[in-house]
Amino acid sequence: MPLTIGLLAEHLSLDPADTAVCTLPVIAPLYQPLLHIDRRGDPPVPDLAERWEPSADGCDHRFWLREARFHDGTPVRVRDMAWSLSRHVWPGSTSLFAPMLRGLLRRGGTAHDGEIAESFEVDEAQRCLCIRLAAPYVPLPELLAHPMLGVLREGAVGRLVGSGPLMPMQAGASLHFVEHAAYRGPRVAPRELRLVGHDTPQALAEALAAQAVDVVSVERTHQPLFADRFTSTPLRDRWVGALMVNAAGALHSTELRRDFGQMVQGLASGLFGDAFEPFLLPDDLSTPAYRARPRPALDPAEFARRWRGELAGQALRIVYCPGRGPLSEILTALAGTLVRHDLPHRVIEVAEPAQVYGLVAQGCFDVVARGWAQDLDDAEEFVGIYERQAPGAVANQHRLRFEAQVAAARHLPWASARTAAFTAALIELEAQWLCIPVCRDHKRLFHGPGVQLAPHGHEPFKPVATPAAPAAPTAAASPA
Repeated sequence: MPLTIGLLAEHLSLDPADTAVCTLPVIAPLYQPLLHIDRRGDPPVPDLAERWEPSADGCDHRFWLREARFHDGTPVRVRDMAWSLSRHVWPGSTSLFAPMLRGLLRRGGTAHDGEIAESFEVDEAQRCLCIRLAAPYVPLPELLAHPMLGVLREGAVGRLVGSGPLMPMQAGASLHFVEHAAYRGPRVAPRELRLVGHDTPQALAEALAAQAVDVVSVERTHQPLFADRFTSTPLRDRWVGALMVNAAGALHSTELRRDFGQMVQGLASGLFGDAFEPFLLPDDLSTPAYRARPRPALDPAEFARRWRGELAGQALRIVYCPGRGPLSEILTALAGTLVRHDLPHRVIEVAEPAQVYGLVAQGCFDVVARGWAQDLDDAEEFVGIYERQAPGAVANQHRLRFEAQVAAARHLPWASARTAAFTAALIELEAQWLCIPVCRDHKRLFHGPGVQLAPHGHEPFKPVATPAAPAAPTAAASPA
């Protein structure tokens, strides 16, 4: 029997460059990326690329492709890979990877829609793709291992054709994925998956309760409908929420920011229960020391007692953009706590996130809510949160030191070494309480108790196997 997955009908898109976040893990087995991360070792391993090599200056990366075939039987060309990656940087692209790739590629990956970006050099005779970067970027292999950066057949008319371990078969109102016999990469997938679209979240919940589907994938907006009724598996794709704190105004001292942070995290723990985490980095991108640090919660009454004299009638300015999910809940709880304890505050409500960042740039706030999505395998991608920190000598002093520590670690060849260095820098910065993580709304798959899925991966539907011991990296896979 195929594993049956329920989605909202509006999310049944097979295009990796233009699809909902909740659909990404579902369609990942259709596409074959250059590399693969199997969670059993530190470096990526070959997938479509059989070997790769960076240049001496780290700006050019060459990938030699193995022989492979698309689902329609045609051979995979180097040009197909270059065209597939170019889709993410075309001017009209809505890809989640567009901003990052444009920032990494030489000249921003300049290309017209439909064309191959000039940052990609194709050598079909040698089956070699050269990716030219604007500056060295050590985690490029980890980035290119994401299955959403997989290869598509250029010019396929009317449909997207991949080369991954599963191939799609149209079957009425549902989609079937079946085994692609010609796939020769390292990824393991079920022999068969079935996708079924439903019109409403309520219909999805009813289908899961009736066991008409085995798994449901929904965006975070609809997760509360499922959270208390079904088993859930957290995935790597996640949304993170935090309060950014100004190191001036009402929160001018580290002690005040610490007290405020501990009080807010206590509120979040009461609101979200087991779903609350007071850590910016997830457990699979952090060190044990980072997660072992105590995070005491300060009682609101004690916070008010300590803080009332410090405020001296100065209102705490809270910048708020409605409709930000769990952040809205924590800000509502915070405002209610301040009212109950007669602490002055002012909520500055704005209509668009861009207005939030305008106020932040001017330093016109004490606390602002910020949410962002992360979906990469390197801790460096989780430490860019301070780029819009309010201007000011104190905040910038710590921010610049943090960024210098991160920059010094970027040359480290292994992801685990970079993670340890980034985490150490983050611990030092977090001691200033300039960012207060208040919730982590994991991307989750909801399912019945009998379904076993692989958590923290891009492809949760592969058979769950006992992890093997980490293998020593091969010369082909080792960074220079």
